Amino acid sequence: MKQRALGGRLVRRALVTGGAGFLGSWIVETLAETGVEVTVLDRTARPVVELPTGAELIHAELRGYPIADLLAEREIDAVFQLVGTPTVPPSVEHPLDDLRLNTESTLSVLEAARALDRPPVIVFTSSAAVYGESVTLPMAEDHPLRPISPYGISKHAAEQYVELYARMHAIPALSVRPFSLYGPRQRKLVVYDLLARIGNNEDPLLVLGSPDVSRDFVFAADAARMIVGLARVAQARGEAYNIASGVPVSLGELVGALVDLTGRAVTAHFTGEVRPGDPLHWRGDPSRAADLGVRTTTSLLDGLGQTIDWFRAESPATVQPVPADRVKRV
Repeated sequence: MKQRALGGRLVRRALVTGGAGFLGSWIVETLAETGVEVTVLDRTARPVVELPTGAELIHAELRGYPIADLLAEREIDAVFQLVGTPTVPPSVEHPLDDLRLNTESTLSVLEAARALDRPPVIVFTSSAAVYGESVTLPMAEDHPLRPISPYGISKHAAEQYVELYARMHAIPALSVRPFSLYGPRQRKLVVYDLLARIGNNEDPLLVLGSPDVSRDFVFAADAARMIVGLARVAQARGEAYNIASGVPVSLGELVGALVDLTGRAVTAHFTGEVRPGDPLHWRGDPSRAADLGVRTTTSLLDGLGQTIDWFRAESPATVQPVPADRVKRV
């Protein structure tokens, strides 16, 4: 089997918890493309896209699953921990569930690694939500951490466990902080929502928020390549890395680009409202990852173009369950 080592850490076999979801599917695909044997552990048997050839899906809840046994039996070199709540709004309504999903799940993976003589590298997918409102721009990893949502707090808490276990138990581990992800397979959030409504010829197009609100948009395939790359080249001593482009894009610019790329003549109307827990301006500093040769490569227009092509070709009804002979049920 083809194996590729980038830097000093060889990743031959990987576990992706939450690998059936949006970002997880891109990480699974990126790993498989470089010859890594991939095991996916997810609570759903219906991934957002068909798993690559050779990847196996374990249909189970992370909580209570014998992770240490799985890591030892399969000689896992890297664990990509993505189990958790995906966005801010559910955390505002259900903060206890958010805490359990984001923090307890990560701690259970760290505990499983601690039980092994040769623990794998643990890559925890955190979020830029740990920063809260920007104090300085761009936001480097040493920016003040002042979350303004339960989601940001639970992600921050999980990061603290990652740092602690790296320091106390010498487990190779790191956290990654994606900014605003978008791309094919994402069937929610701002880009998908706007495309759906533009496609339905909504005019005027009512947009929640201010046109001046800005975000750092990162194409999902770029994010996956960065995360997999960091698993191979990062020191993994508990540190965190931004998954960011470093390019600010206002909501007004995003809407304008989508309207232009879809060729629809619609007028946008912005409500001016900001949801609780959402910051006004986000722009990440990608320098720490870039210094290791890990960076984004897809421009916003190229990424939006690929997303529009996918949106036109796909619908949720086309996603089929994994064949039964490739699912291990627990």
